[in-house]
Amino acid sequence: MDLIKTLEKVVNQIPEGKVSTFKDVAIALGSSYAVKFVASNIKKINGPWWRVINSDGVIRNPIQREMLLREKINIVNNRVDLKKYLFKNFKLDVKPLEILRKKQIELSKKVILHD
Repeated sequence: MDLIKTLEKVVNQIPEGKVSTFKDVAIALGSSYAVKFVASNIKKINGPWWRVINSDGVIRNPIQREMLLREKINIVNNRVDLKKYLFKNFKLDVKPLEILRKKQIELSKKVILHD
């Protein structure tokens, strides 16, 4: 299971002129706890990484800002209006992090902590 490829698949679903948050992308992968994974790996994908922003809508990266402006996304005081531009209608056949979590739980039941 290649999580970077799945991350790429999710991010490529964000339409031009829309943004999503690191948290919403993490939820699409199957776990809201994966926010740091998304943030740490977003620029490794082949896709519009600049469309994934913080939950507060603040843009700190000047390249990201320029790319969003090119897509006609209005930025006021370095902030995107998430009510207007947020996309989170992701479609995945399988949420890989949910599958991994279930496997983790199954394996944890087999662990013996004492003899």
